[in-house]
Amino acid sequence: TTTGCSNRKAVEGAEARADETCACADLACAEKAHQAFDAWLREEMRRAIGYWLELGVAGFRVDAVPFIIRIPNTRTAKWKQDFDLLYDIHRLIQLRRGDAVMIGEANVPPGGEAKFFGPRGDGLQVMFNFWLNQHLFYALATEDVRPLVAALRATKNLPESCQWGIFLRTHHELDLGRLLGSTDRARAAA
Repeated sequence: TTTGCSNRKAVEGAEARADETCACADLACAEKAHQAFDAWLREEMRRAIGYWLELGVAGFRVDAVPFIIRIPNTRTAKWKQDFDLLYDIHRLIQLRRGDAVMIGEANVPPGGEAKFFGPRGDGLQVMFNFWLNQHLFYALATEDVRPLVAALRATKNLPESCQWGIFLRTHHELDLGRLLGSTDRARAAA
């Protein structure tokens, strides 16, 4: 039922759209809204990916992956991640065009990347290595290579069919917040 939910369309089905959210406090209502939206979204993604694959596109960059795959969790009032969405997209791309690749942006610490790559490399094939990038800039700022070496070691184990995307970014986009306490911030700023 939709009793108490201010967003009947999203709960009831096919008309769900990205700008519709469940404004009620009932998490079960939010989960139902998500399920309706999720079915619509998955079908739209399949259509869009299929269209671009037919035109010859062989690579898809997925931005902000942790936010794309998050769904409401009715038991804990927190978000959980639906990695099956990544794995479904991977399967679709590989079935339609075996040489196509899915590149993802997921700023996660070492150990958190495993599910994004998938247990058998059946998720993202390439993931931007934010951890390494942040440590690279920290090493440059402090003139100390040890953080960079540690980051390389921490991110070396990947599924055989996957790889890191190594990148540089401009200083105004840089976020060292995960790395630095107040002492380290002062050291990097010096």
